[in-house]
Amino acid sequence: MKLLIKQKYFTLLDDFSIFDENQQTKFKVKGEWSFFKKKLVIFDAQGVPLYSVISRFTLFFRKFDVAIGYVDGFNLENPVAKFREGLHWPFRRRAYFEFVDEGGVSRKLKVTGSFIGFNWKIKDKSLPKNEQLLAKVNKKIFKIADTYTLETFDDKIPAAYYLIIGLLIDTMHHQGH
Repeated sequence: MKLLIKQKYFTLLDDFSIFDENQQTKFKVKGEWSFFKKKLVIFDAQGVPLYSVISRFTLFFRKFDVAIGYVDGFNLENPVAKFREGLHWPFRRRAYFEFVDEGGVSRKLKVTGSFIGFNWKIKDKSLPKNEQLLAKVNKKIFKIADTYTLETFDDKIPAAYYLIIGLLIDTMHHQGH
């Protein structure tokens, strides 16, 4: 499956739509913010809230918690997934996404990308070497607004989780947003 994350050129809060390869709206994203915290709410095409992604205040590495549905406020008690930025090595950026799948198995995905933030790979290190690549996120270069393509290779993980990773990659890349 391919998704197109196309942000608006100018917006005070994150507010944009996610399209599939046929230019049909699959998801909508609305942002909210508070002092030191950011929240992204992901809706399906009909406007039903699917997930809330809320930042945690940390000094060094960015961390986000994911909850099902719309969360009122900016505090989560039982997140269903966690995203955290990793240590940056020269010319490499890293992040990790942890969640529990339908079978009750805890999974940890590794997200690696180029230093300039244009090409990212999402891998599951617990799988055999030839099956580790689950998705790719690529930034389109000659666009006025930030535009990313998200290509998934594994349908066992919900598409919204890949979308969350793609959105948080953009958040990592734009530290000032």
